[in-house]
Amino acid sequence: MKVILILFISFFISCSKEELKTLDWEVIPDYRKINISIKDYCIKNEKEYVDLYASNYSAKLDQDKLLVDFDRDGLPNSYDSDETYAISPLKYDTNKDGYRDLLVYLSGIDIKNQEYLKVCDDFEQDTDKDGLSDCEENNFIRSNPNSFDTDEDSIPDELEIIYGLNPNDGNDAYQDLDDDGIINSEEIRLHTPIDISNNKNLKKLEYQYHITLSKLKPSSRCYNIDIDNISIVDVKNGNLIKINIIEKLVEQKNMRTFRVIVEYDKVKNNETLVFDFKDLIEGV
Repeated sequence: MKVILILFISFFISCSKEELKTLDWEVIPDYRKINISIKDYCIKNEKEYVDLYASNYSAKLDQDKLLVDFDRDGLPNSYDSDETYAISPLKYDTNKDGYRDLLVYLSGIDIKNQEYLKVCDDFEQDTDKDGLSDCEENNFIRSNPNSFDTDEDSIPDELEIIYGLNPNDGNDAYQDLDDDGIINSEEIRLHTPIDISNNKNLKKLEYQYHITLSKLKPSSRCYNIDIDNISIVDVKNGNLIKINIIEKLVEQKNMRTFRVIVEYDKVKNNETLVFDFKDLIEGV
């Protein structure tokens, strides 16, 4: 069994000079990179570390270009403006039926047929806390709303949908769709597309992970986690970065959710933001 810890880190910016303009819809030619360091992540005796995924939900790589996803639905703004589906880059769920625009787009359900979708009565219900609502899992994806990792490949269901994998197929995590020598699960860790070979431009945008034994607690199962080279973009609602720490748990699965807010104007390019894991989980 596995447990997933999710840390939501939002980088808020001030855009007093301009509202949403072309910059928010298209390629970001100028962006900052930040590093995140989490100190003293300690694993309890009944658990075992499995994997780690970080993802900026406000920016998505398409080909070798970094695109903005203002509403953080997994669909970049330039795609989220398709009139065929009557979806908006400003709204996570444009037609308010309880399903994110990404699912409508991927399913090819145009505006004429959206009225036949089963309306979700409780679009905020997310039993397994994987980022997908129970309605999305039951009515669209057919994944397990009681398991954050339906196919048990260690990738959370939501990330599989966003990156184009099938959360009901545990084999696709180990395939290499673009034949670049990097399997799909590793592409997701790197925050790079699974269907485009990692060329020189993409390699410059790959996330970098380092997990080391804590020097302060060398005799315990405590580690420091460093995630470097995270691209953040200039959007007025801030960058939402989720960090998923996945562990094995012998008897059951559960998930704890954390949110840390950092003001964008206090973050410099290549700055490292340091968090103590103990402080993140206090009060939960």
